[in-house]
Amino acid sequence: MLIFLSMLESDEERRLFTDLYNQYGNMMLHVAKRYFPKDMYAAEDVVQNAWIRVVDHFQKIQAVPSKKRGAYCRSTIHIGQMNKKG
Repeated sequence: MLIFLSMLESDEERRLFTDLYNQYGNMMLHVAKRYFPKDMYAAEDVVQNAWIRVVDHFQKIQAVPSKKRGAYCRSTIHIGQMNKKG
């Protein structure tokens, strides 16, 4: 998680990211495991790439209503697994 935090610009962004990570991290891994039930490394890779996408688009995510952020995080897993499977 430290790598992701270092990519953010302000303490406020880091705090918000930490909250997002704590709230949705397990759910994202659970979703990724459904796509890769026999390959934990692939599931973890998809989740890590999803978090990079979250950081890269963090300004946009802050504008998303908090009730919809979970759906956004879930969609990053779906996009990531499509990219991973080719």
